[in-house]
Amino acid sequence: MMKKQHKIYSFPVIKIGIVSLLCLSALGLSFALKYYTTASGDGTLTTPIITQTKKLNEQLEFTILSLDDCLQNSDCHPVISNITELSHQMRSFKALAALDKKQVSLVGAVEYSNVELAINRFDDKTEIDTEDYYLLRHSLSKNYVEIRNRFDDLFFVEHKQAIDELKTSVNVIIIIFPLLSIIAISVVLGGWSRLKKTVRDRRSVNESFESLASRLDELDSSKIDTILNSTDVDPVERSIYSKLRLLYEKVDKQQQDADLNQQLYGLIGYEIRGITNTIKGGIHYLIQDSDDSTTVLAQDISSAANTLSELAENYNRLLSQGRDKSSTAFSFLDVISELTIHMKTKLQRDNLSLDCAFIGSVPNLVLGHQTSLFWMLFLKLSNAIQVQSNRNVLLKIETGSSADADKARVSLSLTFLTSTNVKLAKIDSLHWSQRADSIGSNDEWTKSILGNVGHFNSMWLESGKQRRLQVDLDLEAHNYFAPSSSALRGKHIMICSSGALSLDILSDVLSKSGATFVICDDPNELFRINTKENKIDGIIITDAIEGIQIAPFSKTLNSRLKTTGTKLFLLSSNSELAQDTHEFVDKVFFSPILPHEFIPNLHEALEAESVEETLEHSSFLIVEDDKVQQFLLKRILMKQEYNADTVGDGSAAVEWVKNQRADIIFMDCIMPGMGGIQATKLIREHERTNETNRPSTIIGATALTSVAEHKVCIEAGMDYVISKPYKSDEIIKVIKKYVAYQKIN
Repeated sequence: MMKKQHKIYSFPVIKIGIVSLLCLSALGLSFALKYYTTASGDGTLTTPIITQTKKLNEQLEFTILSLDDCLQNSDCHPVISNITELSHQMRSFKALAALDKKQVSLVGAVEYSNVELAINRFDDKTEIDTEDYYLLRHSLSKNYVEIRNRFDDLFFVEHKQAIDELKTSVNVIIIIFPLLSIIAISVVLGGWSRLKKTVRDRRSVNESFESLASRLDELDSSKIDTILNSTDVDPVERSIYSKLRLLYEKVDKQQQDADLNQQLYGLIGYEIRGITNTIKGGIHYLIQDSDDSTTVLAQDISSAANTLSELAENYNRLLSQGRDKSSTAFSFLDVISELTIHMKTKLQRDNLSLDCAFIGSVPNLVLGHQTSLFWMLFLKLSNAIQVQSNRNVLLKIETGSSADADKARVSLSLTFLTSTNVKLAKIDSLHWSQRADSIGSNDEWTKSILGNVGHFNSMWLESGKQRRLQVDLDLEAHNYFAPSSSALRGKHIMICSSGALSLDILSDVLSKSGATFVICDDPNELFRINTKENKIDGIIITDAIEGIQIAPFSKTLNSRLKTTGTKLFLLSSNSELAQDTHEFVDKVFFSPILPHEFIPNLHEALEAESVEETLEHSSFLIVEDDKVQQFLLKRILMKQEYNADTVGDGSAAVEWVKNQRADIIFMDCIMPGMGGIQATKLIREHERTNETNRPSTIIGATALTSVAEHKVCIEAGMDYVISKPYKSDEIIKVIKKYVAYQKIN
C-alpha cells in the first residue's frame, strides 16, 4: 500500500528563505543603529556642524566678555589667547560648512567675514591701544547677534532633518519586523518538515542496511553467485553484490599472493642467515694463523656479515609478526636490549665506546608495536651517531611523569662525551642548553608510525664540547622494572677497572642489588688477596684496565683463585677479547651492562658449580649439514675438553641414537632431507618405545628468530633452542642447564 505523499519544502526554498531572513535582519539592524546614533540619550540633537557652531558662538561670547574686562579693568592679557582660539574655531566652522553646503550656506553671510576681518585688522596692529580694543569689541558685538540668529536657523533645519530620518527608520523597522517573523516561521516549518522526512528516510535506509549486513555475515563467493543468478534481486542490491563479488575475488587473489610471498621471503631470510653464518665461520677459521693485515681485512668482512645477519634477523621477525599492526603488550626492556646490541655493533666499527645507565624505575611491559618502536628509536639514535665525532657515548634511560595520567614519559638520551673519566652525576650537572637546530624534522611522521604514542619529541642539547640527543615519548606501561635490593644480598665482590663513568654505573647497579663491593685501582693488588681474611665471592675485571694484556692476566689470576672458591668474571666490550679469554674466566659479561640482564646472570654465575665432573663421561652428538658450522661447534666443545660425534642429516642422527645413546644432541632444525624437527620426533618416539630412563637433552639450533619457529621446535620435543651462528657463551650456558637438570633428577 502506497503511503500518502506529504508536501514538503524543497531545500533551495529553505535556503532562499534563510538568505532573505539574514538580509532583512541586516537591513533592520542598520536602520536601528541609525536611529540610536541619530537620537542621543539625553534627547538633544547633536551633529558635527551644530556642535561646531555652538563652540564658535560660545567662544565669540567669551571673547566679547574678555574685551569688556580689558576696557574696564585694563587687564588685556587674556584677550590675545581668546582671539587666537576664536580664529581657530572660525576656521573649523568654515571647513565643516564647506562639506555640507546643502544644509549650511555662507553665501551672503557677511557677519562671519566681518568677524574675520576685525580679527585680522587687530592682529595686524604693531602697537595696540585702548581704541583698538574698543573697535574690536564693537565689531564682534555687532556681528554676534547675526551669528546667533544663523545658529538658531541652522539648528531648526538640522533638527527637522534628523526628526524626518528618525521617522523613516521607525517606519522601516515596523515594516521589516512582520516580514522577519513570517519568513522565520516559514523557514522553521520548512526545516522541521524536511528534518522529519530525513529522519524517516534515514530510518528506512538503516533498516535496509541492517538487513543487508545480517545477510552479508553468512555470505561467501558461492552464495553471492547464487544470489546474482536469481531474477528476484533488487537492482540496487544486485549492484552491491556484484561489487562485493569483485572484492572477494581480489582478496582471495591477494591472500594467495601474500602466502606465496611470505614463504618466498621466509626462504630468502633463512638463506641470508645461512650465508652469513658460513662467511663468519670460514673467516674465523682462516685467520687463526694469519698476519695482522689479514686479520683486519677479516674483521671488515665479518662486520659486513654481521650487518647482513642483523638485517635477516629483523626481517624474519617482521614476517613472524605478520601483517597485524594492532597494539600488543611487549617488553620495553627487550627493545632497550636490542637497541644496545645494534648500537654497540655500529659504534665498534668506528672504535666508539658505549655505556648505558638506568635512572629509577624503567617500564617493562608496555602497549604498542614492538618492531615499529625499535626501528623508530634505532633510526633516531643511529643518525645521531653518524653526525657526531666524540668517541665516548652514554645511553641513559629515565622515566618521569606524563601529561596523560595513563602513560609514563620515557626519556632516552644519547650523550657524546669527550672523556669517560667523569661520574654520571657530573654529566647531569652540566649546563645543557637546547641547540637552535634541534627541532626534530620527522617527529610528527614518527608519531604517526608509532600510533598509540601520545607524545614524541626529539631535540639536541649541548654543553661546551659535549653533545646530547634527547628523545621523549609517552608509553602506556603495565608494570615497571626496579632492581631487587636482595638479588645479591650477602655477596662480596671486588671490581678492578679504569674509567670513572663505567665504574660509577657498575657500582650503582651492584649497590641497588644488595651486594657489597670494593674497587681495586691496581691490578697487582688482586694477586695479594687473602681470601681467608676477606671472603670474596667474585672478582670483576674489565677490558678498560690500562697497561695489561687481559688474556694472560686472566689466565694467571684464574690459576691463583682455583683453590679459593672465588669466581673470576670479565666485563668485555668486544667479542674477540671474550673468545680469547673465556676459557680463563668463569663468566664473560658484555658491556654495556643492563641491570635486568646483568644482575640475574651474575647471580647465576656466582651460584653455579663446576660442570667438569658431571660431564666427564657424557656423550655429545652434533647434527649439522653445514660443514663450517659443524666444525665451529665441535671446536667450541673441544675447548671445553668435550668430545663430540657428528652426523650430516636427521636420518643419520636417528640411526645413531638407535645404536648408542647421546647425553646432549645439538640438532640443526632445517636440513636437506630429514630436518631436525622430524628427527627429534622420531628420537623421542624411540625413547618412549624403549622406555629410556635418561632421555637425551636435545638442543635445537636455527637461524630463524621468530617465536613461532621456536615454539615448533619445543613442541617437537627439543629441550632448548639457540640461534645460529653458534656462540661459545651460549653453548656453555645450555650445558650448565643440562647439568642442573641432571642433578635435580
